[in-house]
Parts: sequence; structure tokens; C-alpha cells
Amino acid sequence: MNGDIVFPKGNENEFIEIALQLGYNEIYFCYSLEDFVNFKSDKIKVKLAIQIDKIEEMVKAKKKTDFIIVKNPTRTFFEKKINLVYDLELSPISDSVHHRESGLNQVLSVLAKKKDIIIGFNFNEILKGNRVKFIGRIIQNLKLCKKYKLKNQIYSFAKDPYEMRNRKDLQAFLRVLE
Repeated sequence: MNGDIVFPKGNENEFIEIALQLGYNEIYFCYSLEDFVNFKSDKIKVKLAIQIDKIEEMVKAKKKTDFIIVKNPTRTFFEKKINLVYDLELSPISDSVHHRESGLNQVLSVLAKKKDIIIGFNFNEILKGNRVKFIGRIIQNLKLCKKYKLKNQIYSFAKDPYEMRNRKDLQAFLRVLE
């Protein structure tokens, strides 16, 4: 995936303009099941995604698009055919003295590899959250991604067009953490 994943709210054209300025050749518009819009553009390749929160929403989402995203998922989602999980690092469990509660473990890593699930990292969460804790958890997850040869990528997950970042900058940030 060479595009960025964003969450538009009626401002799809603004996202497209910024994406073109940042050098993207495709963009993923992610909607909730209720807010899904079948958006098309002549300027850039637009792909549509749906973010689900409940496993029961999977069937309805699959009828609308073939790209399913889950934020901070449970193990049940890893057992289904979803495309991308993100914000695993937002686990409410406190870190232990000996390891971080990064939301990804060996069992989930094996499931992600088997189901070909992309592990996504949220750059906007880094900008606004508890950076030290969040980055430490990302580093832990990157180690697991490397160990189990999982597909992983960093996205802006922008809710506003001006929160988007250049793809090369995002990839460079991820390389620094590896």
C-alpha cells in the first residue's frame, strides 16, 4: 500500500488535494459502517475502507468494501479475515517491569501472519498521546513484526487534511524506531 489512510467527514476533496501535494498516488478513505460513502475521484486512486468495532459488523462491511480495518482489536478479530489492525499500543493494561503491554504478542503475531493481516502504526497518536509510552510499545511491536515477518506500515490516520504527512517521512520515522 503506497497510500495513506484517512478518516474524511465530507471533506474528501480537501484530503485529495493535500495527498497530491504530498506526492501520494492513492488514498484510503476509511468510514464507519453507518457513514460509508462510495466516493470516486479522477485526480487520484481512491480506495474505500470500513473500520469496524464489533465482529458482528463484518458481514455488512464485506458487502460494501473489501478492505476492513479494526482499531485496538481483540483476539477474535485476528481469527477473522480483516486487512489491517492499528492502535494495538493503546492497551489499557499498564506495562510490567519486564515487558511492555504493546497489544501484540506471539499468539496474535502467528494469527496475523496466517491471516495476512497488516499491522498499522498510527502517527497521529504519536503526536498527541503519551509519546514515551506509545513509542516504547511501537518498538516492542516492531520487534514482533520483524521476528514473525509480519506486514507493517505507518499511516497518518488523519481526521483533518492538514494532519497528513509525507509517506517518505512516515517510513523514515518507522525505520528509526526499528
